[in-house]
Amino acid sequence: MKNANDFRSEKERGAAPAAPRLFVIGTPFDRLTAPEGTTLAKARVKSGQCAFRIDGELRPFETMFYRRHLLPVGEALAGRAILLQKESTTVIPPGRSAFNDAAGNLVLKVAGDVR
Repeated sequence: MKNANDFRSEKERGAAPAAPRLFVIGTPFDRLTAPEGTTLAKARVKSGQCAFRIDGELRPFETMFYRRHLLPVGEALAGRAILLQKESTTVIPPGRSAFNDAAGNLVLKVAGDVR
């Protein structure tokens, strides 16, 4: 059974706090490389019908499916696209666009966005 002394802080007991441990899994930022020599055509997997809600109504659209890791850097990808990735799936609806930046980030844009 614990007594009141067990609940005092480490500082009150005069003990040094335990150093937190941090583990990071992944590729160091300075070793990231952008895909080279890829094109939208090489990244494309297939096309098919998908429904998107436009003005409160579901409408079918021909939609392109791409492998996310094969998208070229800096090339805009128009909406009505689905990006397939091992860990996630990204849906880019009509009227939106996306591109891979040099660091491998996927940047989504809304129509009229000037950033």
